[in-house]
Amino acid sequence: MKKLLFVVCICVANLLQAQKVKSIKITALDSLLVSNDTTYIVNMWATYCAPCVAEIPEMLDIQKKFQKQPVKFYFISLDFIENYPKKVTAFIKKRKWKSNFLWLNETNADYFCPKLDSAWSGGLPATLIINKSTNFKYFIESTISASILEAEIKKSLIKSPY
Repeated sequence: MKKLLFVVCICVANLLQAQKVKSIKITALDSLLVSNDTTYIVNMWATYCAPCVAEIPEMLDIQKKFQKQPVKFYFISLDFIENYPKKVTAFIKKRKWKSNFLWLNETNADYFCPKLDSAWSGGLPATLIINKSTNFKYFIESTISASILEAEIKKSLIKSPY
């Protein structure tokens, strides 16, 4: 009986630690970027995009570097609906990634791409760095190196003297 109880406790603990990937509409993205004094990094990716998957671990390392500063990361999956939530969640869990992972519940790229940034043609990966209080905005539609990401985050945190 004690062994069974132990196994049940382990299973419950694993379920509680599992990365939950919420569905989001592009119009709800603004509601996530509400704090004016916070730098937001919004990374658009997909499980089938090798460059996307390759850059996420570096981004997660940088996220740890800035954890005590007003910096928040969102990783938004553009995986197809047949892969959500099961495949996307399993993919993240297998890699033990911990962050704010979301799935974009949209199908019309002509609609959602310009809502993120007018320069976005839909290519992946794509990353937006934004800070409303410093009027900082940086967008890249390709992989972003860890050094550039870190430098752009630092720039975004500098308040202009004007």
